[in-house]
Amino acid sequence: MGAEMEIILRSIGVGENRQIPITEILKKGIDWLKLEKISLHHKMLPLLYNQLKKVDKSLVPEKEMAELKSIYKGNALRNIRLSQVLHRATTLLSENGIEVIAFKGPALTVQAYGDLSLRSFDDLDLLAHTGDFGKIYNVLTAAGFRSNFPLTERMKQYWMRFRRDFELSDGKSGFDIHHQITQGPKRISLKEKTWQNQWAVELLSQKIPALSPEHSLLTLCIHGTKDRWNSLRIIADIAHLICHHPDLNWKTLVSDAEGIGCLRMLWVGLRLTQQICRLELPGEVLERIKKDRKAGKLASKYLPQLLSVEKRKTDKLYESLALIKSMDSFVPRVMYLTHFIFTPTPLDWKTIQLPEFLYPLYYLVRPFRLFFKLVSRVFHLNK
Repeated sequence: MGAEMEIILRSIGVGENRQIPITEILKKGIDWLKLEKISLHHKMLPLLYNQLKKVDKSLVPEKEMAELKSIYKGNALRNIRLSQVLHRATTLLSENGIEVIAFKGPALTVQAYGDLSLRSFDDLDLLAHTGDFGKIYNVLTAAGFRSNFPLTERMKQYWMRFRRDFELSDGKSGFDIHHQITQGPKRISLKEKTWQNQWAVELLSQKIPALSPEHSLLTLCIHGTKDRWNSLRIIADIAHLICHHPDLNWKTLVSDAEGIGCLRMLWVGLRLTQQICRLELPGEVLERIKKDRKAGKLASKYLPQLLSVEKRKTDKLYESLALIKSMDSFVPRVMYLTHFIFTPTPLDWKTIQLPEFLYPLYYLVRPFRLFFKLVSRVFHLNK
């Protein structure tokens, strides 16, 4: 690794990385433009700036520090604005008797870092009961949020059956409404456990409902797998969440991961975090991670990609394949693959516009569209 990447890793600031200062690396000289580029690529600039504030000013050029400070402040202000939007939405929904849980975004930032400025995020995520989807859509659209794909009452009913995420935006801030922590069949879901074990985090002096630390950690590992571990930010999130919650219930975490067929994803996430940060994990957990050879192979595959500064091409197909490969057994893999192939998306609805009474046919439109997309991709590669 280059000196710039070494500094980014040290900026995570937990585990062994906490013990190794970046002063000696800075004294040897670095490419500041490259450092900024890597930090933005891995969404690590807030943590980088937080570390650079602590070193001797003579080691950091004034111009470069001013540039980093400007980006850091802009991110912090955006985080505050998004948090205010989250408060507004959760309050509106609560007043209408609708229960939601905030996850990722501001809730995770406070839960893992205890400081809203130390993480970057772009949108807001709400976990909702499937049966409340229509009411949530009505309340948020009445409050000024809009969708690129407006829904009629009948379409809302089908959307609840499809259990797909749905996006709403006010032009500046976007919401993703989720039926479960990641799209897929009900089998790959924590079901009612997320609601039974929910936490409350303090955000801008107000309490909001959030996932438990255990479920936040599992969610990070699942989404890290889906994104093919393309950002160091998720490693920092996992490391800080574990350090911030020393009383983490590992037994519950492992049991819930195993219950939805995603234990290997948890092992890969923890293994990568332990390798990068030398983070201390409970002996029993570490022993089980080492025994899972497939988790070791996956971690070995993802580690070089994780430390890369090159952007990788990704889409829903790559994400789904990454999840399927990392699932624990045959049954959840088949269930997820079936869900991916047959469950309609907004793009399917836009590609072929059917009358509402023919909406069940979208279960057939979806696989045909995927087939032609795959053929087109193969043809393009062979061209």
